[in-house]
Amino acid sequence: VLPLATLFHSFPRMIRDIANENNKKVDFIISGSDTTVDKKIIEEIKMPLIHILRNSVSHGIETPEQRLKNGKKETGIVKLTAKQVENSVIITIEDDGYGVDLEKVKEIALKKSLLTNEEISNMSSEQLMKLLFLPGFSTEDSVNEISGRGIGLDIVKTKITNLNGD
Repeated sequence: VLPLATLFHSFPRMIRDIANENNKKVDFIISGSDTTVDKKIIEEIKMPLIHILRNSVSHGIETPEQRLKNGKKETGIVKLTAKQVENSVIITIEDDGYGVDLEKVKEIALKKSLLTNEEISNMSSEQLMKLLFLPGFSTEDSVNEISGRGIGLDIVKTKITNLNGD
């Protein structure tokens, strides 16, 4: 077993670089990096964590101008937390950005003929959020180095599920 610090401490530079590329200001907070897990799990969760962290900065955190306009501090916050709970390790990534645009998710689902208007109107917010994990699903209008191809969250889900995670 190894502490998650062996993985977590490679992320601050990545977060800084992505924030700079996207003209955003981000405070990155890590806690629980002393939590230990099997080396194999560290290897398997690296790419899913990278993907989610990249999404938090590129999709979640607004530009300083947008944040100020919305009454927030110009610097966004991304938190990476780990903790041991019984025989499991809980890893949480959260940001204080604007969240998922569920109307955009509905629009894409309709455009791709994944669901009907009636089906969408009967879905909870949680059910709509799960659409983000479908292969090929993206809410981005354009493709860039970080996002828009519709690959990623489905792979994150598959990797985590293969580790008996959720």
